[in-house]
Amino acid sequence: MCDSKDMPVLALIFGLFYCQARSQIQEIFTRKDLTPPQVTFITPADSETEVRDKPTNVIGFNEPMNAAPLNSATVIMKSANGTPAVGSYEYDEAQNVLSIRIVQNLFVNTQYTITLTDKVRDRAGNPQAALTSHFWTHVCPKSMAAKPGFNGSTLSVAKSGCTLYVGGFYPGRSSLGLWYSPHCDWGKSDGVFL
Repeated sequence: MCDSKDMPVLALIFGLFYCQARSQIQEIFTRKDLTPPQVTFITPADSETEVRDKPTNVIGFNEPMNAAPLNSATVIMKSANGTPAVGSYEYDEAQNVLSIRIVQNLFVNTQYTITLTDKVRDRAGNPQAALTSHFWTHVCPKSMAAKPGFNGSTLSVAKSGCTLYVGGFYPGRSSLGLWYSPHCDWGKSDGVFL
């Protein structure tokens, strides 16, 4: 049995244990997420080559992200000379994936950089560590064989980099002249795929 003189000491010890236990229990139930998010994958992959000129870039995260700042100011995509890539940004909350759909063709044979700034954050406000990834767009073939043209004429086709020179004569007409595309986006002309 305790002596009444020991009661203040026992109350103090009990009080200390109680306060410590209460503090730990509170911490468990009110603990804030302090772990920064991480990129789990990015496509095109870092250093990938031969990427088409209108890719959809996809960035996966390991946890739910704050979708509001996921835009061209925080996820920056530009060519080596600083020309920004024009795209629409869409975040899929169910998959924790950001898709950047390129709406304007990228230049061929060009290095592009995707940079995630520290303004990219998870829902708890933790910043993603700044990250940079590079890819290169495809190279245009240097030349193409002659193709049959409109009304049986012959088109002589050659590419220099991504300038397409079309030389040919239609019956009773002058030469066709020059057609240019910086994107290898040759399209169709007179039913002939160039």
